[in-house]
Amino acid sequence: MPPRRAPRWTSSRWRCSPRAWPAPCATRTSPGSTTCAWSRRTRPKCCGISPPASVDELWIFFPDPWHKKRHTKRRLVTAEFAGIAAVSLRVGGTLRLATDWEDYARQMVVVMDAAPGFRRAFEGDWAARFDGRVMTAFERKGLARGRDIRDLAYLRA
Repeated sequence: MPPRRAPRWTSSRWRCSPRAWPAPCATRTSPGSTTCAWSRRTRPKCCGISPPASVDELWIFFPDPWHKKRHTKRRLVTAEFAGIAAVSLRVGGTLRLATDWEDYARQMVVVMDAAPGFRRAFEGDWAARFDGRVMTAFERKGLARGRDIRDLAYLRA
């Protein structure tokens, strides 16, 4: 039997208050850390179970763009997602988004501008690159293909 591979991590991070998180969901933390990360496999199950108003920052960097027209309904950033994020984020908390797909970035702007409980934390079309965001493989690939990286930031009102 081949050895099990370690889970592949996404760039999604939940910066949260130091509370007890369900064991199957907090799959990678460091001792004393208040940053929780989820793998691709567990994140969908965990999105809605964080305690209300317990997350300081939610980072969604380079989610799957589902670039084919018939697949765009599978994109992560939707009105439903905005509702879940609004419940999880504390007032004043930050939702940070980044993508290299322009049409997805524009969809994110439309969704988040219309989402109740959020307001833009930037002026103009796009936010400045978040200093805390590490360079991911998805970002490197997008830059290598000549795509612009678009950042967004929204505050929980």
